[in-house]
Amino acid sequence: MKAQETYSNLFKNYREVLRLNAARALDGARDAAFARFEAMGIPAANNEEYRYCDLRPALEVDYGLNLYRMGIPAHPGEVFRCDVPTLSTKLFFVVNDLFYPNKKPVELPEGIIYGSLNEQLKANPELLERYYNVLCSQGKDAMAALNTTMVQDGFVLYIPAGVQVEQPLQLVQMFQGDIDIMATRRLLIVLEEGASANVIVCDHAMSTAKYFSNQVCEIFLGKDARLEYYEMEMTHDKVTRVSNTYVSQEAGSDLLMNNIGLENGLTRNNVELTFTDLFETEKDVVPHLLPRALQQIVRRAEHVVFGVLGVKMHQREHVEIVADALTGIDQSPVMRPGRLEAHRPDRINDIRRTGTYLRSEARRMQFRTDLADILVKIDRHRRRGNKQT
Repeated sequence: MKAQETYSNLFKNYREVLRLNAARALDGARDAAFARFEAMGIPAANNEEYRYCDLRPALEVDYGLNLYRMGIPAHPGEVFRCDVPTLSTKLFFVVNDLFYPNKKPVELPEGIIYGSLNEQLKANPELLERYYNVLCSQGKDAMAALNTTMVQDGFVLYIPAGVQVEQPLQLVQMFQGDIDIMATRRLLIVLEEGASANVIVCDHAMSTAKYFSNQVCEIFLGKDARLEYYEMEMTHDKVTRVSNTYVSQEAGSDLLMNNIGLENGLTRNNVELTFTDLFETEKDVVPHLLPRALQQIVRRAEHVVFGVLGVKMHQREHVEIVADALTGIDQSPVMRPGRLEAHRPDRINDIRRTGTYLRSEARRMQFRTDLADILVKIDRHRRRGNKQT
């Protein structure tokens, strides 16, 4: 109850501060989200969905929040270097929960909108407001509701119909500061019909303070759109990360999702998928099947989680769902089904589970090298295919 009262009072006491300089969509969603947060309460062990992931101890830490939007003196691009060798990406930065624009504008195809979620919602309200909080507002997760209540900024990527982005886009989210910090992070990714992109989101911690990341990502894929979405966490054992990802897919769209944890404290990843243009019987089955199938909880810094989610939609034919998981769990049996395939959403064809450990620093370094090799091979294969066409 202490943590619940703390965050309820925080919102009530700083409601007008949160309103300052906030985009209409951000501020307009707060009150309804706060009502849902108070009704549900912070998840505890008696909550079936969080029975292995009691967040109350982590939330009882006295975190600092950057409610007045104070910046840091140095640009993150000057202090951050990616450890993945030969990875060529377009870089974007979020420090704690504040977007930092690049000193030199990133060159992307015409029509693409990217950058600060708050500022782009102000600049393009008619375009982006029809996506913001549409999926999250339908969810039943209290931490996602708290995110909507407190969010002040984040990152947005909008790719118009038919635009192909060849070079991967990398969003680096850094914790920086010597005090304990909570960051409320929000991502909005929209690919219109026939668009494609590869997005990498990396979480890092630049000091050893206690950090709490409460993240919501909403992804919209139009008809025949294709997205490869990677999340990589490399923090430390004092970091708690709660991530809710909501995906909406239209017919013919293709999603490949990878979640990789190299070093972490307590991490909770939730993924919920929504499909459109399906038969009514399919609509009844798929949304209830996936949220439970794609929950990950990982404890302690020595463990690695590698999850792959692939979803392909075919207009009024069938849905293919593939979820692979490779995980190391030491003290708590918290990994949910490892592999799930459903060529017809009303029938589960195959469920298998796998597990492994990556305990030593040497093996973690080897995993990073292997991961780099995989990404390089993917990039070479894509470039070779482009030259042939």
